[in-house]
Amino acid sequence: MEVALIRESSEDFALEIEGVSETEVAMERAAVRSGLPILLLVLRCSLMNCDGVVVNDLGVTPGTGVKSASATPTLRRGLSVSVDSQTMSATSPSGGATSTSLHEVEALMRFRMMIENATAEFSSWNANDVSPCAWVGVHCGSRGQVIGLNLSHFHLRGSLSSSLGQLSSLQRLDLSHNEFSGPIPRSLGACSSIQHLSLENNSLSGEIPSEFGLLSNLGELSLSHNNLSGHIPVSLSNCSMAKVLNLSANSFWGEIPSEIGRLHTLATLDLRLNKLSGSIPASLSNCSKLEYLGLSDNHLSGLLPPEFGSLGRLRSLVIIRNILSGYIPTSLGNCSKLESIELGFNLLSGPIPSEFGRLGGLKHLNLVNNNLSGNIPVSLSNCSMLQVLGLTSNSLTGHIPVEFDRLKKPYYFFLSENDLSGAIPPFFTNCSYINLSRNRLSGTIPQHWSHSLRSLSLSHNFLEGPLPNMVGNLSDLYRLSFGHNRLTGQIPANFCPSGLGVLHMRNNRISGQIPPSIGNCTALFSMDLSNNLLVGPLPPSLQFLPKLKVLALASNELTGGFPNWITSLPSLQVLDLSNNSLRGSLPTTIGRMHGFKALKEITSPDMYVYDQIEINAKGMRLLLEKIATVRISLDVSGNNFSGPIPEQIGDLLGIRYLTLANNSFEGALPPSLSKLHSLESLDVAGNRISGVIPNQLGAMSGLQYFDVSFNNVTGPIPQYTQFQTWGPEKFQGNPGLCGLPLEPCANTNTTNSESVSAPVSAVSTATEVGPSWIIGDSISGPACLVGYAIGFFGFLAALSCSDSLRRIFYSWLREPHDDDHGLEADHYGFRF
Repeated sequence: MEVALIRESSEDFALEIEGVSETEVAMERAAVRSGLPILLLVLRCSLMNCDGVVVNDLGVTPGTGVKSASATPTLRRGLSVSVDSQTMSATSPSGGATSTSLHEVEALMRFRMMIENATAEFSSWNANDVSPCAWVGVHCGSRGQVIGLNLSHFHLRGSLSSSLGQLSSLQRLDLSHNEFSGPIPRSLGACSSIQHLSLENNSLSGEIPSEFGLLSNLGELSLSHNNLSGHIPVSLSNCSMAKVLNLSANSFWGEIPSEIGRLHTLATLDLRLNKLSGSIPASLSNCSKLEYLGLSDNHLSGLLPPEFGSLGRLRSLVIIRNILSGYIPTSLGNCSKLESIELGFNLLSGPIPSEFGRLGGLKHLNLVNNNLSGNIPVSLSNCSMLQVLGLTSNSLTGHIPVEFDRLKKPYYFFLSENDLSGAIPPFFTNCSYINLSRNRLSGTIPQHWSHSLRSLSLSHNFLEGPLPNMVGNLSDLYRLSFGHNRLTGQIPANFCPSGLGVLHMRNNRISGQIPPSIGNCTALFSMDLSNNLLVGPLPPSLQFLPKLKVLALASNELTGGFPNWITSLPSLQVLDLSNNSLRGSLPTTIGRMHGFKALKEITSPDMYVYDQIEINAKGMRLLLEKIATVRISLDVSGNNFSGPIPEQIGDLLGIRYLTLANNSFEGALPPSLSKLHSLESLDVAGNRISGVIPNQLGAMSGLQYFDVSFNNVTGPIPQYTQFQTWGPEKFQGNPGLCGLPLEPCANTNTTNSESVSAPVSAVSTATEVGPSWIIGDSISGPACLVGYAIGFFGFLAALSCSDSLRRIFYSWLREPHDDDHGLEADHYGFRF
């Protein structure tokens, strides 16, 4: 509660009470006019538990208390009366306090009242103090006036009080890294002495007050990481002393005011992570002292102003993720102090300016994801300090310049997804992070690499020859991707360093057995050796990989059974053993696979940057590319597994894709499958499964793909919505199966808990349809039908007796036809 008694005339007083009802105000005004103001205040403060009240001829100021705070703007001469709930005494106004300090005490206490979680640090803030200079976070000048308020990182909640605008001598206000919300007070525009204003990392909303244009001494304004919106005020261009303007990570929209070009002292302009649109004002080139220009993550369009070439002090130009078009201005080569050029994720076209070779101090050049063409300029080798070169996802051609061996500290080189050709230059062996994937590079992989190598991706090229022997000695190596090349030979015995996390070498011609030393890669997260010529059993040493989440060994010539130790891998969530020569039954311990029980899939930022995984799901090969979340998947299709599908498979509650197709599994589908509520795809086609389709599967609303074709399943298909939406090809090859989407069952009253023989009506109906010319004039219809029936059932009998014939026929049915080639779609973030 705030109380102020102010003399309006010689006979009349007005009582202003904040937080009190209008009725109470009227009653107290009447009391004042009757000459009882002091008694009234004593009574009210007694009721409101006030600690003390100061009364004078200008007003009444309550002291500190549970429900009171300072209110009067100044203390003038006259009688001062100290009042608490028990006593009343008079004192002189003299005592060392100035009107300015008491005024600032009042303003700061109002600010404190707006804080919802005032912490113990505020115990030093006492409204009875005549000066706030000893308070935490408060800094005073030589005359005792408040010149600074720093409460950064106090985790404060609440809103900003307009009383801050009464701190007329304030030079520095830092309330950053708190949880303040609501608007920025316009009254701050009255703090004419302020030089540093930092409100970053809060939850402030609304617009930037146009009154900030009155802050002629403002040198730094930082409002980043809030929820501010609206236009950037043109009035900010009046802050002629501004050196830093940081408005990043908000929701500002509209165009960048061209008037900002008037700020000739501006050194940092950071407008990243907003919703700004329009073109970049060429007038920014008038900010001759500009060193940092950050405009990333907006909707800016048009050309990059060539006038920027006059910014002689510019060190960093960061305009990533916009929609800029046109050529990169060659004039940027005149910015001799440039250290960082980041223009990635735009629509820039044309060549990389050879003039960049004049930038001797250039350290970072990021032009990824544009439409750049031509060769990589040899002149870039003159940038001897270049550490990061990002040219991924362009249309660059030619060879990688061998002159890059002049670079002193090459660190990150990302040249993937271009049309580069030729051999890998030897200078790359000194880098730490290399991505040359998806080009047309040829030749062999260099045998020797720097011990500082952390990541090496050479996938999707035309590289050949053996794997480098020295890889096992690279203790810092975390990611190794050689997939989709023409590499030959065996995996070296000491190939796997202990720190390796990602090993991807699919689609090569690597032969021999998987060396037991792979078990030494205790940090291994993902291993993909699919589509090679590997033989032999799975090495038991793989059971010592506690972090392994992805194990893909599909399409090799592996033999043996399904090892029991696989079920003890604690982190495994993707297992692909498809298209090998594995045999035997699935162990009942399969239900113990801890990673497959997780209802929340494991997310890893390490998977997101470069890697891809292929899995069988929903009847096709899915390419999980540049993903952060591992999709829980089990695929043992295309092997010689037999026996029943274990009931314990229903314990894998987190599994999404279960592919058991093209084996010799027999028996009924376990009803426990209905417990897999996360299951999206279930493929058991091409086995010897019998019995009926469990009715419980129809209640699995998340099941999007189901294939039971070419088995011995009988009875009616469960009549649930999703079963009726799948085509008949998902149920074909089961003579005893009936109901939609196949032909109706002979006995409509039969439930799917009963075995039903092949319906005669379905066969006869199928033979009656078709073009009439199939039956010739000299051959009777019945005879032809009998011949077709004998051939059809004979073929089915052959399929049921021959594992190899059934797998060949089933695989042929699932192969894409000519009109399917080049199919691309996007399901669940996959490209396939």
